[in-house]
Amino acid sequence: MLLRSLSCLLAIGALACCLAGCKENRQFPEERPKLTVLTILDFPPFESVGEDGYCQGIDIDIVGLIANKLNMNLELSSVPSQELLERLEEQEADMAIAGITITDQRKENLDFSEPYYTASQVIVVLKDSPVKELSDLQGKTVGVKGKTTGEALLRSLYPDGKRETFPKVSEAILALMQNRVDAVVIDNEPARRFASQNRADLKVLETPLSNEKYAIVFPKEKKELVGKVNQCLAEMTENGTLQTIFAKWRLEE
Repeated sequence: MLLRSLSCLLAIGALACCLAGCKENRQFPEERPKLTVLTILDFPPFESVGEDGYCQGIDIDIVGLIANKLNMNLELSSVPSQELLERLEEQEADMAIAGITITDQRKENLDFSEPYYTASQVIVVLKDSPVKELSDLQGKTVGVKGKTTGEALLRSLYPDGKRETFPKVSEAILALMQNRVDAVVIDNEPARRFASQNRADLKVLETPLSNEKYAIVFPKEKKELVGKVNQCLAEMTENGTLQTIFAKWRLEE
């Protein structure tokens, strides 16, 4: 199934204002070159669709400010997560940002920025579930988003277990709430958000299953852009902008 497909043209100066909570018309100069970016809009708080229909989230703020620093107009396109890295390899965009984990396998065909966030995979279960840790999944069916580090980790830690893959994180969570799977393995922050929205039904197990680094991803042909983005990320780290964005979205570190 396809994620909602759209292009979001965001006002970069306005994104800076968004950090202070203001709203604007999201227009910018046409004469500036475009920075084309692929993303996924099913991964809160990193990226999702807001009530106003616009892209929003940590990654959206980060890439918006990067585009501003590079004096470029940001053009975001949402694509199915299973196609994102493949499309980037085919140079359909300048880069991608979507809570993407650095792995050695991905490095073979793509380049990565310096990491901007450390994440982990966790287990989400129903509140009354007997599952307390990974070993309790024996004989259970575990849901996971396809073609992710979560799926790869589950295959490694739970090689003989029953797995069901989903195109979206939200669909895996829905399957859990409908008792079609016994647990879901997903990234820690989306897990916390889904659990907080469904406090009566869901809980996140405390023990993390991994340690992962999120980064911005580029086609191999974009090495000059990688260097410029790394400089932007370093400045945003040094001047506290990243921390401001994390605080805005109530990110747990």
